[in-house]
Amino acid sequence: METIRLRLTGLREALESSLWLFPGIGVAVGVVAAFWLGQLGDLGTGLPFVFAGSADSARAVLSTIAGSTITVTSLTFSLTVVALQVASGQFTPRLMRTFLSDRGNQTVLAVFLGTFSFALVLLQGVQAESDRITRSIPALGVTAATGLALASVIALVYFFHHLTVQLRVDKVMRQVADSAIEEVRTTFRPAVVDEQPPAMPDVPDDAVTVLAPTSGYLANVALDGLVDAATRADLTVRLRPGLGSWVVDNTTIAWTWPSGDEPDLHRDDLSQLDTLDDDASDAERARQLVLDNIYITSSRTLDSDASFGVRQLVDIAIRALSPGVNDPTTAVEAVRQTSRVMVVLGAHDLGTIRRVAGNGSVTVPRPDFSEHLRLAVDQVLRYGAQEPAVLRALAIMLRDLAETCEGSHRLDPINDEAKLVRDALDRADIPSAAATQVAEVLDAVRSAARGTTTPTPPRAD
Repeated sequence: METIRLRLTGLREALESSLWLFPGIGVAVGVVAAFWLGQLGDLGTGLPFVFAGSADSARAVLSTIAGSTITVTSLTFSLTVVALQVASGQFTPRLMRTFLSDRGNQTVLAVFLGTFSFALVLLQGVQAESDRITRSIPALGVTAATGLALASVIALVYFFHHLTVQLRVDKVMRQVADSAIEEVRTTFRPAVVDEQPPAMPDVPDDAVTVLAPTSGYLANVALDGLVDAATRADLTVRLRPGLGSWVVDNTTIAWTWPSGDEPDLHRDDLSQLDTLDDDASDAERARQLVLDNIYITSSRTLDSDASFGVRQLVDIAIRALSPGVNDPTTAVEAVRQTSRVMVVLGAHDLGTIRRVAGNGSVTVPRPDFSEHLRLAVDQVLRYGAQEPAVLRALAIMLRDLAETCEGSHRLDPINDEAKLVRDALDRADIPSAAATQVAEVLDAVRSAARGTTTPTPPRAD
């Protein structure tokens, strides 16, 4: 059951980020509705607001709606592609999935294509009376097509507004941060002060090596299913890559070995798993046990991988600091949004996951707080070391983290990163007044780590 849920989650992620699902549904609904209303014929003629024209008038109305709608749809697709190019070039290529999965764009395209398919199919049912053909004018259908055309006009205005708002860099970064924060709160449990992550078990020499079946990102692990399978087989399972890590085809993705002191895998233990092939070798059965409970995808997502949100924000910051863009204000805003994510991460349990049940155990490596903090700070510090505003933004983020985080395994990495920022400040060729402002915030980091909050002078941004 857990394995099925894992596959369905991957399918849902793929469908949500597709640009064809909602438009395809719109086309299907338009075709079905056109066939249904076309069967009603002249029903409704004479009622207020119901179409009462001739067959030629009906054809003209439907032809105009179909032609104009498909033209506007082409324009919408073109603008969507331009938005994707802007997001990829100005922000980061890793934001393209966010734009593709935007419900507003998908809904607008669904309305346009649904209206087009409705008018086009309904047009086939309009017949003028002749010697061999009975007059047929689907009055309700033409009226509905007119209503859909008006809805398409409203959708077009909404699309222009939505696209403009969507391309604002502050809106993009806030959306990324909000998604990452939601994923953190969904995936991780609240932190326990001074609780250290479990250690990774040593891999014995006779462990069975499980190779990756394909290249891609380790998107998810059916942890409950893997623990249950390992328990019934009396196996210890240790994954090598963490969630969100890149794996290469035919390289090690996990090791398995018997729990306890057994030197070899025992077929009697593995045969307890009804889903495995009875004729398979022990190594193949262990391999199947692992691969049935992991999901590898070609693109990285936020699902169970909150660090990907930090990665996106850091990419925006370093892109803004590149010589071709030279936009430190955007970099500062990216650091501010990153600090929102880091504060939430600091309040949750991070690091390696180790689950033990009966004689089975599963260990999944996962970045701890210090790894997330280095991801958030190091590259931005490297490329923004000569910009006082960026150094101050990093120092403020560290100060806020020192005030909200508890435990030495979180405060020590914060102090280490603060030392790196101070070293960069000492080497930077910046005005002394700006350097003093940064140093004041760094002093506040040290005080906050000791449990004391100190005021810092405001600065105009």
